[in-house]
Amino acid sequence: MALATMILWMIRILAIDLGLEIYLPRWDWLPMQALLVLGPFMYFYVLKITCPEYQFKCKDLLHFSPLLLEQAAQALEIKESARTGAATYVTHTFQQLNPVLQLLVFTSIITYLRLSGKLIQKFYRRLQPVLMDRPLLEFRWLRRLLLAAAYGWRAPFYVNGMLGLIWVLVCWLWFRNHPGEMKGISQEEKELIELNRNYVKHERPFSWKLVLANPMMWALFLSYFACQWANYFFSAWLPTYLQDGKHFSEQQMKTTTTLVFSVGILSAFVFGIVSDRLIKIKGISLARKSIAGASFGVMAVAIFLSTQLNGQLPVTCSYIVADFCLMFIVLSCFSTCVDIGGDRVSTITCFMNFIGQTGSFLMSMIFGKIVDRTHNYEMPQYLMLALLVIGGICWFKIDASKKIIDEPAVSIIIPSGGSMA
Repeated sequence: MALATMILWMIRILAIDLGLEIYLPRWDWLPMQALLVLGPFMYFYVLKITCPEYQFKCKDLLHFSPLLLEQAAQALEIKESARTGAATYVTHTFQQLNPVLQLLVFTSIITYLRLSGKLIQKFYRRLQPVLMDRPLLEFRWLRRLLLAAAYGWRAPFYVNGMLGLIWVLVCWLWFRNHPGEMKGISQEEKELIELNRNYVKHERPFSWKLVLANPMMWALFLSYFACQWANYFFSAWLPTYLQDGKHFSEQQMKTTTTLVFSVGILSAFVFGIVSDRLIKIKGISLARKSIAGASFGVMAVAIFLSTQLNGQLPVTCSYIVADFCLMFIVLSCFSTCVDIGGDRVSTITCFMNFIGQTGSFLMSMIFGKIVDRTHNYEMPQYLMLALLVIGGICWFKIDASKKIIDEPAVSIIIPSGGSMA
């Protein structure tokens, strides 16, 4: 249920970004946001697997009572939407209530994560010493997920979260979409900015049918899905894999991860040089294909070798090569969006990134689940290998020289102040 709640929330955010209101008016009246019960769902999930004998009681429904508050807020938004004709997420009621609800959601999730962590700790204390190892492995993924906010390295997350909230507040109070909405600047300055900026005004909604019916676009999205699946392994699972899967010491793990990510930074600069020169020699289509395809191939070989080798030096070298190629793939995907997207590049890039982050989200759960089931850290690596091969094959279908929108229907305000259609 917690996963379903997150999926509904993600669908709602995506629908807002895509402008679904244009095609399906009043879809936003559907009750798709229930984040105030996300914490309770996680808590009772942990309670059920740590205390299987526990029976759900009527009083436990009180944990889900904040949902009434969330739905009451939506009812007020719908009432204003029906009166004004605006979407619920742009109503004045939404603007007033949403910050309060978001703060309540944050507080609820942190509270229930803390309670879930205590349940897991009580579960460990009930175990006999001789039985500790296997349950510890089985619940490791859950402990990492739920106790992040309560134990170990929680302090940096609290700090980052507070900085993020402060920045959100600054943007909400200060940032505006257009210069004409900004207070505190003179009329002359507003006119100077308006008349001397490059601004594209779209006269028609973006044609999603044109994009989603294009096999090349799906090849690009699938390629980036595979790329981000692998990227999340490096970001989140590599230290654990090295220590528990390859039996590195903590110091060896630190050395290897430092080298891997340090070389990965260098690869971004190398990509720019190689890509520019290859485009001048072979053209943009062949350049993108060859760089991305070769990077997928080399990365797959490096990952495969890492599963067969032992010892710090060969494993470290394998992952240095793999992460170096990973950066080439990421930049190739984003560069291709720029090549084919025209003035709609932001929309296409955001959708591709959504598909890619879905891969990261799935990988974060599936990797741990496979390890829990097989007690083998190499098994999820083979799944990543298969995805890398598929991602590389996708580039046979991708042609960065073909723009998906030949004649964008836009009006462009040019620096001189004139306009053209």
